[in-house]
Amino acid sequence: MKKLIVKPTHDINKFFVNYGSTLSLALIFIVFNFDLIGDYLPRFSSSLLTAITYALIAMIPNFLGIYYKNKKKIKLKAIGKAARLGPFLEKKPDSQAYFLSHYYFERNKETKQLEKLKHSVVFNATEKELEILYNKFYDACGALEKTTIKIRETIFEIENTMDIKGFSAIVKVRKNGNKRGYFKLHQNQIDMLFGKREFNPIYLD
Repeated sequence: MKKLIVKPTHDINKFFVNYGSTLSLALIFIVFNFDLIGDYLPRFSSSLLTAITYALIAMIPNFLGIYYKNKKKIKLKAIGKAARLGPFLEKKPDSQAYFLSHYYFERNKETKQLEKLKHSVVFNATEKELEILYNKFYDACGALEKTTIKIRETIFEIENTMDIKGFSAIVKVRKNGNKRGYFKLHQNQIDMLFGKREFNPIYLD
């Protein structure tokens, strides 16, 4: 049986947004307090030019953080949706990056109130690989046994049950062992999710 390999995308921009300034301060401290200039890093024609050059280099992570924070968000192309709260499948234009998302509710441990949260898994896939993923979800929603599908760190546990509309699948979502909600799916909702048929509100959850 051919194994489906879903290549991850590296969301490094969040790293620079969250830690860019801290990293820059750490680099400045290390460069100017551990006598690296001269021993390990070359000097330039003057002490002032040397200091400015290495200070600017050390500030690059901070500059990247500012850039990514203010960068205009790219509007994703909607591929399909299965229900009001998801899952949704979207695609980044002119790329092979896909976003599989859904909303779920979780009780806040401090306020005890239910909060609406969103979970997304980002992956790269060719059209052929996306078709393989569609078949895996479609077959899992009609299978008698419990099925597990893994995309990056997110695991979808799919188990069939019976409701007033007939057979459906409960999809429990976990990431790194932590629960990320669940949703119900019928096989025709898989078609809607992957854009093979238009969304039909009769299957709203």
